[in-house]
Amino acid sequence: MLINVWSDRFNDAGEPRPPIVFHPGLNVVEGGAEAENSIGKSTLLSIVDYAFGGADFAKSDVITDPDAVGHHTICFTFRFGEQDRYFSRDTSRPGLVQEYFDPEWKERKEEWQIDDYRVFLAEQYGLDIPDSTLRELIGRFVRIDTEQLAMLKKPLKAAPAQPDEQGVFALEKLFGVYGKLKQLEEDLKAANLSYSSLEGMAKTGLSQYVKIRNKKERDQAERELTQARIAFQQLRVTADLDLFQAAEQAKSEEQHMKTQLRSLQSKRSVLKGKLSIVEATLSGESRLATDDLEEFYNFFPNVNKEKLETIEYYHRALVGVYEDQLNEQAEKYRRVIAVLDNEINQRLREIHQLKQSVELDDKTYEENGELAATIKRLEAQIDAYDKMREFDKLRKETNKALKEQRPRILGDIEHNINRLTKEFVQALYPNKKRKPPLFSFKESRGKAGYTFSSQGDNGAGSQSKNLISFDLAILELTKLPILVHDSVLIKQLAYFPVGNLLTLYERAAELTSEDGHPKQIFFSFDATPKYRAEAEEIVNRTRVIKLGENEHALYGFTWNEEKDETDEENK
Repeated sequence: MLINVWSDRFNDAGEPRPPIVFHPGLNVVEGGAEAENSIGKSTLLSIVDYAFGGADFAKSDVITDPDAVGHHTICFTFRFGEQDRYFSRDTSRPGLVQEYFDPEWKERKEEWQIDDYRVFLAEQYGLDIPDSTLRELIGRFVRIDTEQLAMLKKPLKAAPAQPDEQGVFALEKLFGVYGKLKQLEEDLKAANLSYSSLEGMAKTGLSQYVKIRNKKERDQAERELTQARIAFQQLRVTADLDLFQAAEQAKSEEQHMKTQLRSLQSKRSVLKGKLSIVEATLSGESRLATDDLEEFYNFFPNVNKEKLETIEYYHRALVGVYEDQLNEQAEKYRRVIAVLDNEINQRLREIHQLKQSVELDDKTYEENGELAATIKRLEAQIDAYDKMREFDKLRKETNKALKEQRPRILGDIEHNINRLTKEFVQALYPNKKRKPPLFSFKESRGKAGYTFSSQGDNGAGSQSKNLISFDLAILELTKLPILVHDSVLIKQLAYFPVGNLLTLYERAAELTSEDGHPKQIFFSFDATPKYRAEAEEIVNRTRVIKLGENEHALYGFTWNEEKDETDEENK
C-alpha cells in the first residue's frame, strides 16, 4: 500500500508541506470550493502514478514548462505487510529509483533500475503474471490524461491506437484466467503446426518416410510391411540353416585336419628324438668320462673293469669311424623335420581359416539389407501417418476445449462485471431505473475484442458513470490494487449521483488483495459545498490534502497566469 508522498518542492503559503499521507480505500485530493483549475490536483494524481512506476509525470508541464517547477525529486513510502520501504525518483533520472533505510529519505540504500522496481512492485501486489508488466495491468486504470478520459466506450485501452486484444489480455490476467486460456491456445497452435507440417510433407512426397495421406494408403503400407517382414524372416531362416550346415561341414573338416595334425606332430616328435641322439653321439655327450667310471666302480665294486673299459674304447673308436655317416643322418633328420614343420603350420592356418569361413555370402547380405530398408521405410511412413492422425485428434480436441472453455470463462467474467456495474448504477440512482452499461467479449478475424455498450444512453454523463462503474467492478473483482480518477470524470454527472459515488468509492476501504494488501482509490474532487452534506462528510473523512489557488497550490504557486513586467521585476 502507498503510505505517503513528499517533495521538498511541495509548499503551502511559503511553508514546506509535510508528507501527504494515504490510507486504505478512498484518498481524496480536494480542490477549491469554486473548482479552481491548475492548483495541483491532477499533478498529485500523476505523482501517485509516478510512485507506481509511471512515466508521464516526468514529461508533464510541471517539469517541462519553463515557468513551472522543473526537475525535482519525489519521495514516497510503501508498506507491504509489516514492513515499510522508502524510495524516491528524480525526474531528471526517471529510469532510476533510489531506496533508503529511513523514513526521512536521508540514508541511501541501493539504487534500482525502473524495470526492476516495477517487477518488485508487481511481486508485492501479486501481479507477477507471465507475459505481463505492472504498467500494462494498472496503467489503463489510471485515468488522468484527457486523451484517455475521452475513451469512454473503450475502458480497457491504455492508448487510443492500442488494439482491443491487448486490453482483453490485461483483463484476463487480472482475473487470473489468462494462463489457462493461453496454454490452450499454445497447445492448439503446436498441434496445428505439427499436423500441417506432416500433412504438407505427405502431400508433396519430398520425404520417402512421410508419404501416406489417408487410411487407404496406410492399409496398403501395412500389407507391404507384413510381406516384407515375412520375407525377411524367411531369409533369416534360410540364412540360419545355411550357416548351420556350413558350420557342421567346417566342424567335420576341422576334426579331420586335427587328426592329420596330430599324426604330423607325432612324426616330428620321433624324428626330433632321433636327431637328439645323433647330435649327442657326435658331441660326445653319450661317452662315459673317467670320473663317471670311478663313481660307477664305487657303486658296483665287483664289476669287470677291464671288460667295461674295453667296450668304451671300441665305442669311441666307432664314433670316429662313422662320424661322417652320423652327420649325414643328422642333416637328413633336420630336413624331414623342417618339412613336417611346414605341413603342421599349414594345417594350423587351414583350421583357423575354416573357423572364419562360416559367413553369409554377398547376395544374402544384399537381400537382407534391402528388406531391412524396406521395413524401416514402411514403419516410418506408418508411424508418421499415425502421428499425423494423433495431432489431428489433439488439435480438434484442444480446439473444442478452447471453444467450450473460453466462452464459459469469459462468460463468467462478463456476468460478474455486468452484475456489479448494474449494482453500482442502481446505487448511483436509487430512485431511477437507469440503464447500466453492458460489457461483452467478442472475436473478430481471430483477434480477441470487446464491446462496452451504453444501451442507447449515449449522453456524456451516462458514459462517465458507465466508465466509473466499470472501474469499480474491476477493482472489486480482480487483483487490481489501485484506481486513479481525476475530477474531470464526474464533471458531467449531476450533484446527487456524485454524492452516492463517493459512498461507492469509500466502500473500497473494505477491499484487499489476495496477499492482504489494502486496495486504494486516489480521487481528485472539488466544489465540495455544492454537493450534499453526506458527500462533504465523506470528503472530510477521506481527504489527504486540500489545495487552493496561488500560494495554496501543491507547489505554493501556479504558472498558468500571464505575468506582467512588474511581476518580473519583483521576481
